[in-house]
Amino acid sequence: MIKTRGILLIVVLLAVTLTAPRAALGKVDLGLAQTMINDGRYQEAVDYLLQAEKDEARNIDLYKLLGDAYVGLADYAKAGESLEQALKLKSGDTDARLKLGDVLVKLGQSAGAVDVLKKGLDKAKKDSEKAVFNDAIGRALIAGGDCNGAQEYLLKATIQDGENLEYRVDLGQAYYECQVYSLAKIEYQAVLSADSNNCKAWYRIGFAQFRDRAFNDALYSFQRAYLCDTTFIPVFYDLALLNVLSARSQRGEKAEEYYRNALYYFERYRTEWPDSNKVLVAKNISLAYFYLNGYEQAAEELARAIDEVGVEDPELLFLLGRSLQLLQRYPEALERFNQYEAGLTDADTASAEFYSRRGMVRYAMKNEDSTLVNDAAWLTKAVEDFKKAVELDSTDARSISMAGSLLSSEVLKQYEESLWYLDRLTVMFPEEPSYWFNAAIVRLRLKRDMEALEFLFQAMANDTTAEGLVKNKAREYASPILLTSGQYTRAREYYQGLIAQEPNNCEHKKWFAFTYYVAAGAAPEGDEMRQAYQRALPHLERAYECMKAHGQTPCQMNEIGKWLAQTYTQLPIPDWKEAGPLIEQGLKCSPNDSDFRELQRIDEENKTQEYVPGTKAPGQR
Repeated sequence: MIKTRGILLIVVLLAVTLTAPRAALGKVDLGLAQTMINDGRYQEAVDYLLQAEKDEARNIDLYKLLGDAYVGLADYAKAGESLEQALKLKSGDTDARLKLGDVLVKLGQSAGAVDVLKKGLDKAKKDSEKAVFNDAIGRALIAGGDCNGAQEYLLKATIQDGENLEYRVDLGQAYYECQVYSLAKIEYQAVLSADSNNCKAWYRIGFAQFRDRAFNDALYSFQRAYLCDTTFIPVFYDLALLNVLSARSQRGEKAEEYYRNALYYFERYRTEWPDSNKVLVAKNISLAYFYLNGYEQAAEELARAIDEVGVEDPELLFLLGRSLQLLQRYPEALERFNQYEAGLTDADTASAEFYSRRGMVRYAMKNEDSTLVNDAAWLTKAVEDFKKAVELDSTDARSISMAGSLLSSEVLKQYEESLWYLDRLTVMFPEEPSYWFNAAIVRLRLKRDMEALEFLFQAMANDTTAEGLVKNKAREYASPILLTSGQYTRAREYYQGLIAQEPNNCEHKKWFAFTYYVAAGAAPEGDEMRQAYQRALPHLERAYECMKAHGQTPCQMNEIGKWLAQTYTQLPIPDWKEAGPLIEQGLKCSPNDSDFRELQRIDEENKTQEYVPGTKAPGQR
């Protein structure tokens, strides 16, 4: 038993000795630490190096590697402490000083970085060493917002070491930050002349071209950067965004191609860098899907973004409301629109498009929900949205039209107010016949017939389409006004036009005949009047036969039956034989009709008197 335990103890000790980090034996393996860092095992490297620090407290390389590991963990404060310790051990260590400068920049301490780097510059002897520090100082100044100061140091770096293309790339960045895009492009082009596969230069020149609004050139440059290094994640986003911009300037298949390219790059960007620019990616992906009619995908993208990042960006709610509206999921769309409005601060202002779209959602819900059809309060909310849209954008034709239509509806009946909107459309689109027609109808409801007539005339004049749908409707409304105002000839012309469009429309024939009938009644008594009734007769007979042929009952034809009966009695030779059955039928349908009763009385009087041709018959004028 004792022997066995002793053997086991020796095995355990050997195992510990073989597997323990070498730091535990009093000597750090910097190569092992570097491997950990290269493999992205930053925390493991930190733990190992901290353990080794006890025995290697004056090892400058240990502190530089520890700084690298902390940078990998994005713990820049501790990285700075490690690198400062390295410089305490050896203030002239160029590598440690440059790394500390970069870390201070990441901590937002650009001025401190410049101070640290200038000390290194003062100690540099060779031009190549000076160039390294001038470049680093220039980059620190750019990070601190001093692009002009950066140019001085970066120009020196390019002069001191003209072979290093990175310095020219950084100089180009200084020009770019100062918005001197022409000089930025010169630097990047110089780099590309020396190295056509310089990925960073292609990427940076793309940015300069983009800011210079040379979008096609920028797109080409970003594509070159992508082809140069397909693992360079930032270029995915820029390529996607440029494809969206290019798509907006195109139509049809070309636009669709750009949007599909944008989706491809956005998806790659999101896959490779899932925690970056979630909101912007979701917005632009949704816009791409909108164009491609992928409203379901757009809604999913936006809902996911809201769930992941919250509603810090209210624009997401607005876009989600839009996509739900296009999917005809109106209650959900209204909820999102209301959330968007509720999240606006005093400094924010909802757009005309927002109010217009929310008004359309309310209107659509009214049409889908029978309980809202006659709900004046609901329609009033929709009108309020359209009014706000017009206040913000006086050229918003859709909102102007909807406000005018809803105000003049049978539910709200706010005709006077509706005319402000409807008349505005006739000013904005003077050639559009439907706007003139709609404004005329509201005037008719206000009993402003002569005003309405002028608008109807304009609607007819503007409708030059082959179908003439607006023109025909305008004729229907204009003709009765013309009749009541005594403009029989003009009314007749309109009804003739209607009949030409619809030869089998008995109603048009009826009112066409009526123009002759009413004109005859207004003619001077005597032969002139009798001749006028003679001219009206065939038109009335045709209209009567048309209505009869189309299945209307005698009672449905009572009105034209009366006109026809009266016409028969007013002919040069009255035809009471034809008038009699019409009178009899008219009294069956309307026993108390005074006109039919008077015709019946005269007919009975005729039967007791002998009529002498050439004289006025009883009841004849």
